[in-house]
Amino acid sequence: MLNDKEVQEREHIMLEVEVTSENTNVKWQKDGQVITDLEQEKGYKFEKKGKKHSLIIEKATVHHEGEYVCSVGDQECSCEVSVIELPPEFTKKLSTVKSTCGEKATFEIEISKGDAKTKWYKKGVEIEFNENIQLIIEGKKQRLEVYNVESIDAGEISCSLGDKACKGELVVEEPKVNFVAKLPPNTNGSIGQDVRITVQLTSACDVKWMKEGKEVTKSEKYLFESDGTSRTIIIKNASIQDVAEYTCIAEKVRTVTELELEGQEEKIEFSQSEMKSEMTIKKGDDVTFTVPFKTSMAKKPSVMWMYKSTEIKTSEKIITTITKKYATITIKHVESLDCGIYTCKLHNSVSEISVDFNLSMNDKPSPPRGPAQVSWKTEDTLGLQWIASETDGGAKIEEYIVERREVGKKSWKQVGSSSQLSIEIVGLKKDSSYNFRVIARNAVGCSEPFIIEETFTAAKAEIKKSLPGAPSVSVNDVTSRSVTIQWNPPSNTGGVHLLGYIIEKRISTSQTWERVETVESSVRIFTIENLKEKSEFFFRVSAENEVGIGEASTTDKVSLQTHARPPSPPTAPLEIVPVGPHALTVEWGAPESDGGAPLEGYKIAVRDAKRQMWMEVGRVTTEVQKLKVQDLVEGSEYFIRIFAKNEVGFSDPLENEEPFKVVRPPNYTEEEEQKRSKGDDPPSLSFSTTETLSSWMREANMDADIQCYTKSSVLRRDEYFFRIWYYASKLFK
Repeated sequence: MLNDKEVQEREHIMLEVEVTSENTNVKWQKDGQVITDLEQEKGYKFEKKGKKHSLIIEKATVHHEGEYVCSVGDQECSCEVSVIELPPEFTKKLSTVKSTCGEKATFEIEISKGDAKTKWYKKGVEIEFNENIQLIIEGKKQRLEVYNVESIDAGEISCSLGDKACKGELVVEEPKVNFVAKLPPNTNGSIGQDVRITVQLTSACDVKWMKEGKEVTKSEKYLFESDGTSRTIIIKNASIQDVAEYTCIAEKVRTVTELELEGQEEKIEFSQSEMKSEMTIKKGDDVTFTVPFKTSMAKKPSVMWMYKSTEIKTSEKIITTITKKYATITIKHVESLDCGIYTCKLHNSVSEISVDFNLSMNDKPSPPRGPAQVSWKTEDTLGLQWIASETDGGAKIEEYIVERREVGKKSWKQVGSSSQLSIEIVGLKKDSSYNFRVIARNAVGCSEPFIIEETFTAAKAEIKKSLPGAPSVSVNDVTSRSVTIQWNPPSNTGGVHLLGYIIEKRISTSQTWERVETVESSVRIFTIENLKEKSEFFFRVSAENEVGIGEASTTDKVSLQTHARPPSPPTAPLEIVPVGPHALTVEWGAPESDGGAPLEGYKIAVRDAKRQMWMEVGRVTTEVQKLKVQDLVEGSEYFIRIFAKNEVGFSDPLENEEPFKVVRPPNYTEEEEQKRSKGDDPPSLSFSTTETLSSWMREANMDADIQCYTKSSVLRRDEYFFRIWYYASKLFK
């Protein structure tokens, strides 16, 4: 039996039961939901030692709190697990950070709970965040970033978390040299002209210039000037390739500017092939739409993002970026309200473009709906109907799962699933009462359950017995000698369980029905084989219960002669592997379609790459999809074709596109080959090396209705290839 447990967060929990047999499996549930092996990431672990079964929670959280039920068949036991929540605490505390004037300083902490609220202080005063000091939260991690640090920023930085706090210190180092003024965010120049970028220092020193993070050295393209405390980089004959971010580094300080070139502005063009205009994501994920430009622009275009025709304002949730290479928008933690059409409008003095993006979200479906309809089919069988979920969450609902709970018990048990809005529930115990619930499932997951409030008791009154109704029957597949039919059970089983179904056939030229088979009530599909070719048949199915045989349901007339065709080619790849100096193995896959008639086997043809003539080396059954071709010439190249065959004829061939050369495998020995030949080698066929003519001579012209021909005079040779013309359309391309 299970006992109630109360633990603190992060403590270990073990729920253990003992059953009577080591071969018995148990099922665990939490708050009515089955705990599966796939939920190990949620902290659950299953253990089985002999007759004992355990559910282990390594580190308990408040999410593990609830009612747990362990069930074996109809028996169950339960307990309540209570988890005492611990206050949040620091798992990584603040430390001293050193920074130089004008640089950025970053303080980091990590807390035990990502949703806990923190407060940040600078010299004992709570910080008001702005463009110079910002807080970035990423789950349990938090970063305080101070931009353009000044001497007055030096001092204590602290963070409080409930009644806990941690402290750090910002140490600001005065640089030996500094910039009199930082470079502007953007520096303008003209295409074809020299561009000068100049900085003024507080004292003379050497500087280093960087372009997109890489150091720039003196060349025909770049020149440097020093004049007292000023330092200049000269970009000669500026072109579009010079548009970039330039950085000047002096000692420990740096300043950055981005070069833009004036002149004849370029037409804005974007790369459609690199852009995803439609995206479907899961609820809560982040998404980024990007408009990539075909070429890097000399000057950034103006951009405006719109959502459903309304201009978007940037925020912590929506972040936009524009560079000379692309424009982006990022939407964080997507909800259903964020879905729809986003428009990016870009323009400059010579062009204007507009690009639309469509964002959709996949989520779990909404619960199925009521009112539910219930009808008793037999004393232990109930029919249940419900209304579809209002929304499918953006992904098609794959099935509805139906569960029952016997009154007086705590666990829910799945009784079936259905792709329709109804199900038949069998095996209910007489005089027992049940509750039912229905869950919708799509590719993302399961909905919340729709619980039917009414309690249902297995029928006490005797249900009137009668003949069953007619099944609904349809033709599923037709070949030249067989027909497959399928059916659904009758809506009325006559108040009792069905015993089975009776299948009958009738040829269209006769009025007499012939019984084919009687099948069990669980069967829903059946193939009638060995039918007369090129005939027409009717088929019918009737249900039988203890009262008798009900009305039959009959198919339309089914014609056999026009449905079968040659099979599709065997499935690639055609795998060829040398197994000796004179042999190789060939392996292929079954055809995707048998053409409507059962496969009879495969034919194998081989051609020496130096010759034009194909030779059939043999045929194998459908069970063989790998064989060994022997008696080949070492060093020669071959083409191989595999044909599939049914009663209608041969498929198109599966063939290697390039000739395969027979070579002696590395480390090959005759002894090893003999040992292997005694093992489980595939079937073998021999390729005859008989010399044959390399060209064909016309023997005779025959009418299409002639099906035989005799050649009276032949030379004494090993083999003649007369029948190759019968298969010419198959063996020659």
